[in-house]
Amino acid sequence: MLFNDKKSEEANQAEKRTPSSASFILLLILLGSLLVLAPEYFYLRDQFGTRMNTIFKFYYQAWLLWSLAAAYGSASLLQKLRGGWDWVHRIGLALLLIAGLVYPVFGIMSKTSGLSPADWTLDGAAHILRSNPDEAVAIAWLQSAPDGVILEAVGGSYTGYARISTNSGLPTVLGWPGHESQWRGGYAEMGSRQKDIERIYTISDWDTTKILMDQYKVRYVVVGSLERSTYLVDEEKFQRFLETVFSEGAITIYLVP
Repeated sequence: MLFNDKKSEEANQAEKRTPSSASFILLLILLGSLLVLAPEYFYLRDQFGTRMNTIFKFYYQAWLLWSLAAAYGSASLLQKLRGGWDWVHRIGLALLLIAGLVYPVFGIMSKTSGLSPADWTLDGAAHILRSNPDEAVAIAWLQSAPDGVILEAVGGSYTGYARISTNSGLPTVLGWPGHESQWRGGYAEMGSRQKDIERIYTISDWDTTKILMDQYKVRYVVVGSLERSTYLVDEEKFQRFLETVFSEGAITIYLVP
């Protein structure tokens, strides 16, 4: 009898020492709160001079932690509530779930082209073949060509600029200036690259053009629809002094010897 009482007492003590599920959920809520509160006082200072990017990164994690806590809380209420409050909770939860499922439904329809298997692919560059087949062929050609620095038009972030180097894997003189300055701590390292690229495309003086291309070790000069819409391209000098190694539709690639 004494043995059983001792065993039961040890079991009770072990149970008290074991953290409950509620304690773990409270820990998730606390960590999520700290992730939200911390950027109010501390942030990584970048070129924007605000805490935007710090909040952007930390809030993702906070929502993950709080969503787990919310799921636990909803399940607990379903078990414990009775009577009218139970039905209020169930109806409210159902409405929230239905509202939350609106995005997955429309998102799936959008990303799968209306559930059309003919357009399904894991190739992130397949859209280029559909929207601009000439450039898709040029990119494929560069992927098999000898390595070298690409010269292409420069423009804003989250646009079609830097599309040739991005998809071919070859380096370019300058990608998105905004992102370059943001992650390199300013415009100092970028220097005059953006202006020099414009000069290479637009000036008629070949000697200056050649000096600038040599400075950046340019091997391939891309002249496509984006270059022509961005700059007043003096393409005659490229045709005269460089070798045309690729031409398809509206895009031409010149080789710098």
